Amino acid sequence: MKTRIRWTCSVPLSVLRAAASVALREPVVTPALESRLTPAVAAINHRLALDELDLAVFWEELLRSGLDPGDDRGRCEPALLAAGCSPLASETMASAVSRWLTEIRLAHHEAFPKLAEQLPLRGRPLREHWEERGAGLLRQVGQRTHNQLLPSRASVCLIQPVRGGDGGLDANRDTVWMEAILTNVDPALPETLRLGWLLARLGMARENANRLIDAEHLPRVAAVGLVPVVLAAGQELDLVPPGPLPIAAALHTWRVEGGEALTALLENWWEQLSTGSTPFPVAIKALDRMLFPTGS
Repeated sequence: MKTRIRWTCSVPLSVLRAAASVALREPVVTPALESRLTPAVAAINHRLALDELDLAVFWEELLRSGLDPGDDRGRCEPALLAAGCSPLASETMASAVSRWLTEIRLAHHEAFPKLAEQLPLRGRPLREHWEERGAGLLRQVGQRTHNQLLPSRASVCLIQPVRGGDGGLDANRDTVWMEAILTNVDPALPETLRLGWLLARLGMARENANRLIDAEHLPRVAAVGLVPVVLAAGQELDLVPPGPLPIAAALHTWRVEGGEALTALLENWWEQLSTGSTPFPVAIKALDRMLFPTGS
């Protein structure tokens, strides 16, 4: 199945991704921007903490809203409700939080006043390389999984880099987003591979795509299991050097948490899958049991 890609860029998502990174204490590569955003971000976090709301859920929900048209006020209330805010208090709190979000947006604009014009240019290297090698990469991924795994269409939204290479997905919007970095974080891992990994995860996240796996486990299982699949597909196209797959490097570069223990587990799983004849749906269910042995 061929995946049709629609390329977009988003200033709002760039702003919210930067704010969320600062809010959740993720390492960023732009200290000057971090210092600009910190006062308003800290004010939001403090306000949420007073009501014992879930900070991570708030920022994750707010980040997803950046993929849609909207204003600061309109983005806040759904994110607050998702974080545990009382419906009776959500309107008042959304008004307060939206004022700080406006400060964040203005501070980001001061740092990147021409971002709307620059993002398409920053994203050109990734887009050109994808258009050259992406279809072949996904075809190889499909052969190693199953042809119906990949989405028939998807949007790829490019944002201003804040973490020096990052990406995510929203299955409800058939969209993946990526930082538009100009060079590869790791020369042995082209950003094309990260995009292929995100698109494959988007396919696995579709409703009824993986009935053998608990819905709560699926995001983690897909993120982990598709790493060696995409690396092997890339190796077939000379996007990955010959030899053992750089699983540890990919887990680190693509920000899959788990460290050495996860690397060892995944290498063992992949060796069994790649040297045997187990169908991918059965193998990914086995990985589910390895990652969640207690069924939690």
